[in-house]
Amino acid sequence: MTSKTISVKEEVYDMLEKEKLPKESFSDTLTRLIKDKGKISDLAGAWSDLDEKELESIEKGMKKVRGSADERVLRS
Repeated sequence: MTSKTISVKEEVYDMLEKEKLPKESFSDTLTRLIKDKGKISDLAGAWSDLDEKELESIEKGMKKVRGSADERVLRS
């Protein structure tokens, strides 16, 4: 496999190093961070087959998570 040498600012290197997992090469780290994760539009209609009760349950859960996050922010 061929390789290329690139230069990055020290700040970027430090950021990349923090993202690097144990036993992972920098190439593997970059691949993991950059690879296509899909488009949000691919999820359109993903919940269309859920009934009203299931949607309400999901909404309650989301509100609970948001409330917990808000409390943590206010405490800090």
